[in-house]
Amino acid sequence: MKNLLITSLFLIIITSVFSQYAPHRINMADDGYQTIEKNIIGNSTDTFFKNKSMVWSEAYNVSINVNQDSRDMDIAMTADSTIHMVYCDDKPGRQSITYKSKAVDGDWSEGIVIDVFDGVEPRNNHKASISASDNGDLHVAYHYWAYDGTFRNQICYSKYTAATGVWSTEIISGDGGTVESTFSDYPRITTTTSNYPVVVWGTDNRSGSDKAYLTYNDGVWHEPILISASFGGKAQWADATSIGDDQVFIIFREYNTDHTTLAYYYRIFDASTGSLSSIVKIDESERISTSTYDFYEQARVCSTNDGQVFMADNCYDTIQTYYYDVDAETLTQNEEVHISNINSYPNYNLLSVTADNENLIHIAYTIWNTSSNSLRHITFDKGLGFSASEIVSSNFTMDAPQIIYGVDDQLHMAFCDDSEDTNGDGYVDREVYYSFADITTGISDDIKLNNKSVSVYPNPSYNGVFKLNTDELFEVLVTDISGKFVLRTTSNQVIDLSDYPQGIYMLKGKNSVGMLSVMLVKQ
Repeated sequence: MKNLLITSLFLIIITSVFSQYAPHRINMADDGYQTIEKNIIGNSTDTFFKNKSMVWSEAYNVSINVNQDSRDMDIAMTADSTIHMVYCDDKPGRQSITYKSKAVDGDWSEGIVIDVFDGVEPRNNHKASISASDNGDLHVAYHYWAYDGTFRNQICYSKYTAATGVWSTEIISGDGGTVESTFSDYPRITTTTSNYPVVVWGTDNRSGSDKAYLTYNDGVWHEPILISASFGGKAQWADATSIGDDQVFIIFREYNTDHTTLAYYYRIFDASTGSLSSIVKIDESERISTSTYDFYEQARVCSTNDGQVFMADNCYDTIQTYYYDVDAETLTQNEEVHISNINSYPNYNLLSVTADNENLIHIAYTIWNTSSNSLRHITFDKGLGFSASEIVSSNFTMDAPQIIYGVDDQLHMAFCDDSEDTNGDGYVDREVYYSFADITTGISDDIKLNNKSVSVYPNPSYNGVFKLNTDELFEVLVTDISGKFVLRTTSNQVIDLSDYPQGIYMLKGKNSVGMLSVMLVKQ
């Protein structure tokens, strides 16, 4: 029974074969699996099975900041599959923005403090956001608590220039504004097709009340541009995603001071001309709760590879979703709503969204209430709606998780966990964690990749020795479930893990035919 269970949960998988496949069709089966049919050129059909659930790696503590507090993280990936993470890390006397990276076959690097520069003494910097350019440059925006006599909170920017290997830092929020630090949201950064960084943020009172602003760099940083309405209300939780041709899709929320209304708005920004489209109001979200504690109601966006922008908002106990068609310039609300209420307690859902190569949407969100705290993952498909949620971490998870789909065809997530007062100073002490999941996980004993046979046996293996047979040779990389490098070889070879402990290992192969991914189970 044990062998059957393990075999049913963890077996062989095949991923996309680039442009040789037309869009797939997903059929729901009674046994809880999705049958995915992909039409190959020539009208033949190749079918494989894809498990609805995913196997997330064991959470890895990236910050390792014992008796201190690490949080406010974000994650990005460059074209070489290197993971880049930034987060706020408590240091003696200050909170600093720390950067770490991990190569595909390496360990996490030592932390680098990237928010130190001449002119102003930094202190208590937090809420970092990171974006990676196609040229390998890294762009980081964060709240900068300037301890320079003005006590102003500003938006700061740190850049890693790949060509020189140097970090640089500067204030980019200009003069005249103060960003609220206690009840403010994350600044968010994205980069355009011309590698122009664009930063949006909210709760900036330079116009007399809390508003949302934008700034960008097309060779020089521009003075902040007001993107929210110029009258009434508070504008917060701005987010942005690149949609091609130096265009950026922007959303933000705005509510009035007595909390009786809360709505989301969107605009399109053209970084090549510095122009903004008009403000468009999205229908006010249906709110199950009447609580005025709506600070954590936010919206997040991501771009898909079929010319859409996906948006999800966490209106208290619900997650509601929309698609924006870039070419048609139309916004459509999806009918299905995800209800996240747990044990009838009100929830505060902090979320992040990303789209994979098949335009399946992945949503990571925190259920945070007095009864249940957990980090969960769900998917959204236009035809199927929401999947059942699965718990990624339940160790008193807090803060907004960050999820991305990488060029390695895996999901990568950064989140906070282990929230407790470990040193007795009256403040919770969090750690920043990392986890990943291979979304190509599926079930088969003999699978065909583009009409080429692929098989692995035995799997599971009791002695750790596997045989990978393929019609064509693949360069193969094997890692453990945490992503740590184990070995590199070619297909049609024995994969010998006899010297490694029992557990789950990931085998990835790549050649001109396509890519494959196999989960190996050593019992």
